[in-house]
Amino acid sequence: MLLKKTLVMVLAGLLVLAVWGYQSREEILYAESFEDGTFTGDVVSNNHNLTLNAVGGARGEWNRTVDIAPEKLSWVWEGKDMGDFQLWLKLSFNNHNSLFYVAEGSMNPPSEGEYFKDEEGRRRFSPASVISGLSFGKVERNIRTDYEKCCGSFDNLKITGISVGMVDGSVERKNEMRLYNIKIIK
Repeated sequence: MLLKKTLVMVLAGLLVLAVWGYQSREEILYAESFEDGTFTGDVVSNNHNLTLNAVGGARGEWNRTVDIAPEKLSWVWEGKDMGDFQLWLKLSFNNHNSLFYVAEGSMNPPSEGEYFKDEEGRRRFSPASVISGLSFGKVERNIRTDYEKCCGSFDNLKITGISVGMVDGSVERKNEMRLYNIKIIK
């Protein structure tokens, strides 16, 4: 009888662990390999890494049009011999707002926002929000939390664009930048 009760308790415990493990598993909604998209300037894809291909005045951007319900965001960025540089990841939303994630030590991106026409054809301006000072290495962000702190209500939003920008404005430093492994996770 004791053996039977112990066996039932062990099986129940294993079932609870299995259900908990299944529920806590994160679903990847979007992952980027940088093999396609729109590249401008001196940004290139190399072995699934986005890098700046020149030095001293080099600049470029990678853009991707998407349609994703946002949750959590992660990526990895690295830099060596950094000085007078810009490195950012930007999310654009279906309501014309945008969030810039800016690397630690980087100057802010050149965009101040977006002009668009509303439903009645009037010209409107939506300012960009900047979250700066993010350390190099793996970055994990809760998009909902970031958006609500910077822009307000998060209802029915979708990410419509992802961009990465890199600028090397230094003539004294090499500014080796790379970004990889962008994921949007549910």
